[in-house]
Formats: sequence, structure tokens, C-alpha cells
Amino acid sequence: LLLFGAVSAEHSGLLRSAPAWANVPRFVHCFNRTGPINSDALALWTRPSVHIVTFGCCQAQLATPVNQSEELKIVAAGHQVLEAGSSAQTVLYFPVSARPYYSVGAWAFDHPTTLLHNGTGRVVPGNLFDFGQPSVRSAVISQLSSSLHSGWISGFFLDGAQYSGLVKQAAGCTPAIRERFLQGHIEFHKELRHAVGTTGPIITLGDLYEGDSGELLGLLFLAADGLSGDVWQGIESVLQIRTKSANATIELIHDGSNRALALAVFLLLADGNMLFHSPTSQRENFDLWSCDGSLDEPPEWSAPLGEPMGPYVVDSTNTSLSRSFRVHSATSKSVLFTNVTVEIPHSTMERCTSCILWADGTSTGSC
Repeated sequence: LLLFGAVSAEHSGLLRSAPAWANVPRFVHCFNRTGPINSDALALWTRPSVHIVTFGCCQAQLATPVNQSEELKIVAAGHQVLEAGSSAQTVLYFPVSARPYYSVGAWAFDHPTTLLHNGTGRVVPGNLFDFGQPSVRSAVISQLSSSLHSGWISGFFLDGAQYSGLVKQAAGCTPAIRERFLQGHIEFHKELRHAVGTTGPIITLGDLYEGDSGELLGLLFLAADGLSGDVWQGIESVLQIRTKSANATIELIHDGSNRALALAVFLLLADGNMLFHSPTSQRENFDLWSCDGSLDEPPEWSAPLGEPMGPYVVDSTNTSLSRSFRVHSATSKSVLFTNVTVEIPHSTMERCTSCILWADGTSTGSC
């Protein structure tokens, strides 16, 4: 899968004065089910290029106490990262559907009136926090704020908070409950931004939210399996983000199966504030999202990146996107080029293909 996203924290630009993979701003999104992060991963995360480390929903889930106190376990992981000397912002993953291994989720299940009901006494599938209730918003933000006050967490990744998805989930509620719930979600984002402050990242899956000052609170787009309709929409979403907020940081996250396409899309779009997520763990016997393999570097990291010669270009058929990078040869006075192409068929259900012809003669993708 490919995920395009934005956070409302500011970061330095990329692909500027010293174009090289070592200078590409990176972020990590991972979890270790059994507990602490190993020293190798921590050492990699101290690199200046690592800007954000997000700990997923299952960090230390199997550690004592098993399936409990997830917020505290993520705080402990954030402690590890910052104590190791990393300057990255540490982010706590939080689902807006109650999960019993989070403390605030366990509280919600103990007090089921805090969950969204349809108006006839039934809990809406998904066990959503009913943010239409101010007391529920306050309780959740209080729990999240305690993580911030620890000093080891600087922001949040909100899963399931896409407005369009919430509209569908609340479709079976009475109109009054549905309207209150949806408005409550917008208020929750505003209140959480106030708690986090202006510098901490809030990453959300879904739509654009704007606070009182018009700041971008987040957008994340999913392109499953590289289908052309999803990739086109993802690129358009990135452009929309940049139009609305020059300071928004755009992220690209991918799994190992789509690494070639992810690299190509990243190089097409990389300008200003854009973070690249390294491939998820490909180590044998490691969970796909394991932190202990999260910064394993693909072979392309040794290829010459070069300076972008301009924005990407769309061909006359509106199906091929391309971009070139100028590389000055280290052994001669010649100028070489890295050329990136992504083919996006008109049929929305066809899969995209990509090709990166590196200046050193190697290639990535379907070349």
C-alpha cells in the first residue's frame, strides 16, 4: 500500500543544496509487539535525517501488563528514542475507535455510554468514541495530554479519523446524533491541536480539517496496490495540501511490496516539506512493521540522486508522469541524469508501473 499524508508541523526542505539520500528527511512508523526497541534501531534513529518516529497500535502489546496500558508503553518507547539522542519528534498512534488495550479504550468499554449509539440503544459497529459528547472529548484529550506531559511524546497519529469514513459509519444513527457526532469530531481536532500546541505533529487518515486559525490538521490518502485511480487521487491530494498550507509536511509510507513505485512517486513529488518512510522490515522472522528493521536501507540508497531539473511533467495522453535529476559525475566533467517515469493507465482499476533509470546505469522498477 501507499499512504500519502500531511502533518501540521514544520520541517526543513529537501532535495535542496546537498541532494543525496542521506539528506532526505525520513520518518519511521513501526511497533515491536514484544517490547523495547533494540540498540541498532535506536542508533539509526539518531541520524539528523530522521524527523518523526511514530509508534503503532501494538507497541509492547505482549509485554507485561499484556494487552493493557498501550499509551504508557508508547511513552516508554518514546523515552528510549529521545534518551538515545534522537532529535526526532515522537508520535503516539491513537485509534478513534475504542480498543481495550488502550487505557482510555478500556475506560470506554467500562462506560459504554461513551461509545457512539445509533439512537435505538445499539452501539454503532466499530466502537467509536462518541466525540459528540464534550465529556468524552475531554476524557480522551486528558489521557492523550498526559502522554505529552511526560516529555517523551510530541504528537499523535489519529487512525480512523477520516471525516468521509465517519459519515458512512454514522449513517445508521438518527440525524440529530449523527450531526452532533460529526461536529464533535471537528471540535475534537481543534481541542487536540490546542493541547498539542503549534509545533507538535498531528497526523490523520482522511480529510482536511481546519482549526480556528486555518491551519492544516492533516490528510492521509491510501492507494491500495498501486491502482491508477488511487495513485492519481493521491497525487491530486498532495497538490491540494500544498495549495492550502505551504507549511504542511507530506509523508509517503509504503510496504516492501510496492517499494519501486513508492520510490518513483516520491521522486516525482519531492519538493519542499516531504518525508520519505523507509521500507518496513524485510528481515527474516521479523514482523512487517517491526521497529527493529524499520531503517534497513534498500540498494537504491547508494545511487546518485542529483538535483531536480524542475517539477514533474505529464505527457499529452495524461498517463505518463516523468521527472529528471541532474547528476554531476564525480570522475569526469560530464553531466548525467536520473530519469523517473510513472505510467498511470486511464482505467482506475489497472495497476501503475514505474521506472527509475539512475545516473549510474542501474534501474528500479519496470524498466
